[in-house]
Amino acid sequence: MATATYPSLLLPQPAILPSVTSRLLSPRRTVSIKPPSLLPSFSRPLQPTRIRVQIRAARIESTGVSLGFRAPHFELPEPLTGKVWTLDEFESYPALLVMFICNHCPFVIHLKRDIVKLANFYMSKGLAVVAISSNSSITHPQDGPQFMAEEAKLLKYPFPYLYDESQEVARAFGAVCTPEFFLFKKDGRRPFELFYHGQFDDSRPSNNVPVSGRDLSLAIDRVLSGQLPPQLQRPRGGREGGISWSDVGREAELVDLENDAAELVELEKEAAELVELEKDAAREVVKSEIAARVGLHRVIFVGGPSMDLGIFGGEAALDSNEVRESEICQIK
Repeated sequence: MATATYPSLLLPQPAILPSVTSRLLSPRRTVSIKPPSLLPSFSRPLQPTRIRVQIRAARIESTGVSLGFRAPHFELPEPLTGKVWTLDEFESYPALLVMFICNHCPFVIHLKRDIVKLANFYMSKGLAVVAISSNSSITHPQDGPQFMAEEAKLLKYPFPYLYDESQEVARAFGAVCTPEFFLFKKDGRRPFELFYHGQFDDSRPSNNVPVSGRDLSLAIDRVLSGQLPPQLQRPRGGREGGISWSDVGREAELVDLENDAAELVELEKEAAELVELEKDAAREVVKSEIAARVGLHRVIFVGGPSMDLGIFGGEAALDSNEVRESEICQIK
């Protein structure tokens, strides 16, 4: 069979097939291929699917408990006095504010003097207040019992500042942040029930919003006056405000991270499968258009990046996302 050389053939990306003009089979015969109608799925070049994954540990945010949640029992020591406090100590109060704080956290440092002011004000109105530190003294020695006692004495905490060494109380409350505020109401002989779980206010160390205690103050006013809980309860969170868990306390956290990693692997597999399906569908569009309009027995291209387009009785093969200008070197 005769061999002939022909001009260049321009094939853009498989999603859009523009006009292709080439002299085929005979130097005197010109075959023009018009672009097929655009298909919505292939109206732009195929790109690998990108998955954005948010890792929860990157931004710690208080979540997980609902209003009406009953205050868990606790029995914790107060480093300043050596006294052991329990939840039963507060049974006679109409409301109880439980705060998870620590010494080193910049979010706590930013608010701690205003926390003391707020506590003094509302404790005089009948509110019970207790602060708990569940931070690991292994990872942060400055949060250990000795320094807790010094902090409570220096700032004149009007509330007991308790040490949760095992971190079991923090887990029972669902606490993950510092500071994190749980406001409970007491209705007669019923157990303490969660009334408010949210932020102190909008102020952060990184912004210029003045510390006001607005959100927490409004919630305390409501619970002491017998009103309904505030509808807007913004969770407290921040990159630097997470509780520092000990090795034992981190077991559940590590399990969650492993589960997230396994889920991410599955998502990546599914994304890769979707990309391949899109490629296959695009190939089929190009194959059917060329086979229907040209009807060649075989065409071999050279000059493109890893590209081979062959047509055998109406069947085509295209092995490139990016098809550049190539020349027909042989027609057999």
